[in-house]
Amino acid sequence: MQVLVKSDDAFDYFRRWDTLDVTLRKPLGATLVEVVATGQAPAVKVKALQEDGSAAAMLKPGDIIRSVMGESVAAMGFDGVMAALGAAPDEVRIGVSRAVISREPRVEEPTKLEKAFDKNFGSAEAAGKLGNKMVKITLNPTTWKNPIYYVSALSVFVPLFFIASYGAGK
Repeated sequence: MQVLVKSDDAFDYFRRWDTLDVTLRKPLGATLVEVVATGQAPAVKVKALQEDGSAAAMLKPGDIIRSVMGESVAAMGFDGVMAALGAAPDEVRIGVSRAVISREPRVEEPTKLEKAFDKNFGSAEAAGKLGNKMVKITLNPTTWKNPIYYVSALSVFVPLFFIASYGAGK
């Protein structure tokens, strides 16, 4: 599950949780702390890493310990996780959850005018074809022999003039 954490003009930034399993040698060289989130069971988080510890290459501060040797420790609390790590062999397999921030290009919402245009014409190409057809009909001398076309032309061109004026003003 992704959660939107921030946006700027070009990108949206999302946080998601990745899980990974790592095999480390003891001593790990990691400082672990218990964290309690409102309404959730306590979790054990990596607070800091020693440069010469085996965990430094695989873990990051903020990683949440989820399993030790394939057994879930998600609801055990600090003492349970430490007991599981202590009972594990010299090469210990640890499952962790890590918060990852991803950046995705921002998708602009179309304006009301663009939505109306797409609804009525489908695309710029379709509107262009319709415009060309209207010009051909309008410029055809046979069209103007019937007086109804004068009224028709007014009912089409007057609103188009206002729409074009409104669009040009935006």
